[in-house]
Amino acid sequence: IEEERAVVFRLKGGDVQAFERLYDWYADLLFRQVIWPRVPVRELAEDCLRDTLHTTLEKIEQFKNHDRSIFFWMRRIAVNKANDLYRTHQKDAALSERLKQDPT
Repeated sequence: IEEERAVVFRLKGGDVQAFERLYDWYADLLFRQVIWPRVPVRELAEDCLRDTLHTTLEKIEQFKNHDRSIFFWMRRIAVNKANDLYRTHQKDAALSERLKQDPT
C-alpha cells in the first residue's frame, strides 16, 4: 500500500507515468470484476472503463487515503458508471419498444 500511496501522490502532481502504473494495476481488474458483470457488451464495457479512468484522473484530488487501496474508490466510480450506462440503455430500450408499438 506504500507504493500505491506514492503513485497516488505522484498522480496528484500530474505524473503521467503514475497513471500508467495505476492503469497496469487496476484496469483489467475493474473491467473483469466490476464492469463486465454489469455491462456484458464489449464496446459499452470498454466505454465504461474509459469513463471510469477519465473520472479517476479528473477527480484524483478528491481521493482521500483512509488506509485503503485506491482500487475501492475506483471500483465505486466504475459501479456508478456501469449503473448509469445500464439505466440509460434501459430507458432507450423502453422508448424503442413504445415507438414500435405506437402505430402513428
